[in-house]
Amino acid sequence: MKTRFVLLALCLIFALASYTPVSVAEEAADSEKQSAAAEEAIPAVPENGTLEDYQNCIAALKEGLQKKAQSMIAQAQKDGINPQSEKFANSLKEMAKEYFNRIEQAADKAMLLKDVSDDDFKQLASYKFQSIRTLAELNEEDESVVSAKIEAFAQQLRKMGKDDVAEQVEGILFQEKVRGYVHENNVEAFTKAAAEIDEKVEKAGKDISRNLAQQAGLILIAGAAMSDYKAPEGRQEKYLKALAEASDPEVQKIAGEMEKQMMRAEGEKRFEDSLGKEFKFGGTFTDGSEYKAEDYAGKVVLIDFWATWCGPCRAELPNVKKMYDAYHEKGFEVIGVTCDDPEEEEDLNKFLKDNDIPWKQMFDGKAVVPGLKTKSGDPILVSEYYGINGIPCPVLIGKDGKVISLNARGAELKKQLVKIYGEVEGIGTVDEEEEGEEVDVFADEDSEEEDVDDLDEDDQAADEAIPDVPAEGTLADYKEYIKKVNGLLEKKLRKVMRQAKKDGVNPQSKEFEESLKSTAKEYFTRIEDATDKAMLLKDVSDEDFDELIGAKIQLIQIITQLNNGEPDAANAKLEAFAAQLRKMDKSKAADKIEKMLFGNKVMGYIREGNVEEFAKAAAEIDEKVKKAGKDITPDLAGVAVLIVMGANELKDYKAPEDRQDNYLKALTESTDPEVNKLADVLKMFISQSEEKE
Repeated sequence: MKTRFVLLALCLIFALASYTPVSVAEEAADSEKQSAAAEEAIPAVPENGTLEDYQNCIAALKEGLQKKAQSMIAQAQKDGINPQSEKFANSLKEMAKEYFNRIEQAADKAMLLKDVSDDDFKQLASYKFQSIRTLAELNEEDESVVSAKIEAFAQQLRKMGKDDVAEQVEGILFQEKVRGYVHENNVEAFTKAAAEIDEKVEKAGKDISRNLAQQAGLILIAGAAMSDYKAPEGRQEKYLKALAEASDPEVQKIAGEMEKQMMRAEGEKRFEDSLGKEFKFGGTFTDGSEYKAEDYAGKVVLIDFWATWCGPCRAELPNVKKMYDAYHEKGFEVIGVTCDDPEEEEDLNKFLKDNDIPWKQMFDGKAVVPGLKTKSGDPILVSEYYGINGIPCPVLIGKDGKVISLNARGAELKKQLVKIYGEVEGIGTVDEEEEGEEVDVFADEDSEEEDVDDLDEDDQAADEAIPDVPAEGTLADYKEYIKKVNGLLEKKLRKVMRQAKKDGVNPQSKEFEESLKSTAKEYFTRIEDATDKAMLLKDVSDEDFDELIGAKIQLIQIITQLNNGEPDAANAKLEAFAAQLRKMDKSKAADKIEKMLFGNKVMGYIREGNVEEFAKAAAEIDEKVKKAGKDITPDLAGVAVLIVMGANELKDYKAPEDRQDNYLKALTESTDPEVNKLADVLKMFISQSEEKE
């Protein structure tokens, strides 16, 4: 269950972390009103409501969940609790269960109403299905239990005469089982499932459904991924023929998509084996001219698959340009194959001009393999033929037209050019360095989605390039920018998850988890940049500045986790942020962050069982609580509560006998109502601890 929990926690972070920046982007935000709203009772599900009643109820539950999650994260930070800890994640999960249970109830009741349109019913079924899956994650249920629930839901749909929706649900369940077989390398179970699809495809003939077509595609892709499985000869041809000749035009489209996916899967091996071989390349440049092999004969050519919105790609550009300037006269050429949207060619050209990029560019959709076409007559893209599914992907071609490097970045590019042309004065040294992250891009092509909510109107927005942060914007500009990027990230993650299901990728695998992190990093980095710029503006109100600080704190923690950094790395960044705030004469905000840092360190001592350091920290808090008296602040009170709880966790630590009484007295007699609430929390904890004893 550990992998599932990690992925769930990651998704919760993605979903919840955006709320603070979105809050920053809302006009005239009132933090006290938001906090009060988060404490409202969970909306009740109407007993005998209309469709609109249930739709409004589900919307209110979703909004309430967001506000409650935001409130919990903010309170945790205020109390010095690490919002990335497993203990906090568990409390977040318990809260979320209540909301998803009610969303499921509302969907169930709404689906039983008469005269519900097909579109509305599909949306309700989507809510139901998503609730089953989410609650299964939150309850850490066994896959067999989840499968039984989904099967029961499909049977319920058939009894209601909704066979088309039931078929979609059953299709998703089948696909999840198949992915499980692949993950476990269960060849026997996979063989039975594949034989079942073989029979269904043959029986269906031209009447093959979209759902069955997608299952057939999954069998082909998943089978290719299993090293110990040998598919029957001719299966791929039979499937492709059946889909291409289907009476449903949409199934015919799936046939073309399936052929491309199989080619991409085969292409990955072809790419790895291309060293020392000719690299098949052709197409049309953005200026309308055609690529001609003879123009590049006898030259060293870097074919760089990239995009303007890809952070690692942009980071590599100065190095490529330096090498181009140094070796171009000797015969070094660069061809850019961009994954940017062709409809935004004007933006691409502006980027190239602003960054003084002289070499020719070609959109990925125009880079084709000369002389090859699909069975349907479509050109075969270079990225498909070689299975290129991540950028940057720099392929270096030697003077003889054969590949000499598949990762010519940074020091590797210079090393290869020096080997061929020799040293050139003025280029300096390129140190060996980490190659950075790849950005998954090619797996997100538009196609039929297999999920119940397959007609997601936000798919186009998910593929939008991340806009640049305004160079000199107003506070309103940065708020609007943060809101937009948050929205794009949310849509992108949803689409990536759906695409993973379609491609037979195990969403619980370490590889997919890392690709998900890589996708999110660029968005959060842009949001952090916008937040930093907004904080430097003049005449920002105290309320707006506090919200920006809250956003910055969360972004530091999130980006550190996305980079697989340890808590100490986040703490170091928070310390630097606190120092920056002091330079900006924001001492109160700096004090708050330093209190939170202290709490983080205390939590670290508790996790590590470091009694000596915990004792020192606790003694420091004893002194501060005593000195503060009735003027104790909520921040200090939160750390005091943490000290009591931590002392209870450390078996080898013996706390002073009067500590709990002293802390309770200080918190109870405080003039701050927020501190009084923490006194109640402390009383409850002490009472529970005594009962256990």
